[in-house]
Formats: sequence, structure tokens, C-alpha cells
Amino acid sequence: MPTETLDHVSPDGDLIAHLTITTANVEIGYRRIAYQTQYQSLLEVLRKSVEEAEEKQNNAPGDPEVKAALLLSYQALARETEFARAYLRSVVYPDYIAPVISAEVQVRGELIRWPPTFEQFIEWPEEQALLLHDKWGEVVYRLNSHWQQVPDGEEKKSSQTPSI
Repeated sequence: MPTETLDHVSPDGDLIAHLTITTANVEIGYRRIAYQTQYQSLLEVLRKSVEEAEEKQNNAPGDPEVKAALLLSYQALARETEFARAYLRSVVYPDYIAPVISAEVQVRGELIRWPPTFEQFIEWPEEQALLLHDKWGEVVYRLNSHWQQVPDGEEKKSSQTPSI
């Protein structure tokens, strides 16, 4: 099975990663599905917490118009945050974690047990994690292009050279 190794050291040393990533096989595919399905229970918890916060906001004393405006802005922020977290949890995290066959990651000098929890994954030092995730995603989707999400109306880039 083709594999690629990714090494990343942040300039400040807060994030050090050595990952070996492979192409998907049946085991990797099932691992990815397992990570994706864990997300369903998390989404229910998020929905309940949003509903509880909205109920508290509705019951708080104050000007009804101000409360209504605050509630609308809170709902918009909650939906946006929930969507971003949901996308990370259901797509990015499973896609990035599942094909890693060996890993050594240190965050601020602490060795992270593999696989990291979703919470650990999203709390790595932000700027450095973004750089790592960009490189990591490139390798994951180069090896597993069939996993790549394609926006509606666009076609996947074919790795095959068209015959002339």
C-alpha cells in the first residue's frame, strides 16, 4: 500500500508531528466510518445545549425587542459554530485520523497519545495546526482522492491523463 511520511515542526516548537499516512483499505475505511458515526451523538448534545441557552434567553428579564435581536444573533452564531464544528468532526477529523498508520505528535512538549481525541485535535496551537492540517490534508487526499469533498456543480480533478 502506498504511504507518505509527513514531518512538521513549528518555528516556536509548540507543535511537532511525524505522521505516516496510507491509502485506504477496508480496515481504514471502517475506521473512518467509526469516527464519522461518533459525531452523531455529539451533534445531539450541541443541539440540546443551543435549545437550553435559547430557553434561558427567552426567560431572562429585559426589553423584548432587545432580547429578540440578541436571540437572533445568538442563533445565527450557534448555527455557524455548530456547522463549523460539525464539519470538522464529521469530515476533517475522520479523514485525517483514519489513514494515519503511525504517528508521533508533541504539543507544547507533551507527547499526544494516538489517536488524539477530537477535542485535542481542534485545540492544537491554532496557527501551527492550520499549517500542519494544510499539509496533512494534501497528503490524505492525494492518497485517498475518492474521499475528497467536491462542492456541488464542480467535478473532481481526475488523476488520469486524458487519452488523445
